[in-house]
Amino acid sequence: MNERWLVEELILVGLLKVVQQGATLPDFANMGAAEHLKTAARELMDQAPPAARPKIQRRVQATARRCISPSVTRDTHVATLGLAAYHLLEHLLDEGYVSIGTLSPLSCAIDMILPALEPAANDEEQMTDSRTTAIGIFQNLQKEGLFRGVVPMV
Repeated sequence: MNERWLVEELILVGLLKVVQQGATLPDFANMGAAEHLKTAARELMDQAPPAARPKIQRRVQATARRCISPSVTRDTHVATLGLAAYHLLEHLLDEGYVSIGTLSPLSCAIDMILPALEPAANDEEQMTDSRTTAIGIFQNLQKEGLFRGVVPMV
């Protein structure tokens, strides 16, 4: 497990955490999703040597500021960001770059978050906006040297 891979995975978990915090979820689902995302992040960080963890966390935060923040404004709806995260994950899964275990904490969190995004997924304009946002985020991440070898999103 290398540092770049951990940063990539932690960025995805962090993106979903932002969505979870802003999504309108029933209390039980919100708390459950938050706990699952916390567990997913902890399991990833546990794979790094203890001395490397602070450096990895700083890199994740700096990379998120440089790569995600430019594509997200105060006017960006949480649903748009959530669907962008969905498009990004879907692309990475389709390309075989990531896999999400059926009963993994990340999978459980996604299962709790997705129903809150369903109304937005039925809105063609919001789907287009979210796809554009996902493409922008992915391009920025690839410029940072992440997700190497993955076909660009179109």
